[in-house]
Amino acid sequence: RIMKINSPLSQEFVLFSSNSKYPVLDIGAAYGLTSINALKKGATVICNEKEKKQLEYICHIKSITQEEKKRLFLKHGSILEIDFPKESIRAIHMSRVMHFFKPNEVELFFQKAYNWLIPNGRIYIITMSQYHYGNPEGFSDYYNKDWKADYEADEEGNIPKDLKRGVLSQDTLYDLFGKLSEMKEDITELNNKISQLH
Repeated sequence: RIMKINSPLSQEFVLFSSNSKYPVLDIGAAYGLTSINALKKGATVICNEKEKKQLEYICHIKSITQEEKKRLFLKHGSILEIDFPKESIRAIHMSRVMHFFKPNEVELFFQKAYNWLIPNGRIYIITMSQYHYGNPEGFSDYYNKDWKADYEADEEGNIPKDLKRGVLSQDTLYDLFGKLSEMKEDITELNNKISQLH
């Protein structure tokens, strides 16, 4: 029995990968959930993971058939130290890996991915804050309710102006991704109109 993927982005990767004549790349595959689901849809999958024991686990999953094993390629190591031929991969899936990269490594990864992807290939990235697991005691209580009192006190001038302050917010990123999503829809619509002209 194959576990269901919860992430809509990972589900979209699996769907896009199905029956492709080019392989797809799953970076940071962990125990292979996304890779296996893509295999079951007919994809040829390069499964990359830094932890060797996780790749060994994937090798012994009983639900992977002999035919599917012929389409599964395990690649151990850091994706930053691995290379693939130019325009040889249809889609890349990277889940919860990028937040471990340094800024120059993020740039290096995108350069590599750009070279690996075929024209009209896609990249699916799921990431989080590098501080995701660092949740000091009491932080969630403050973030969920107490911050509002501090914000109001600041607005009323009850907190010294020279006291350093910051904003804990994902709104800016949320708004940016919303705008990018709208742009994607506009570009898709424009592309469809152009296609109809030819």
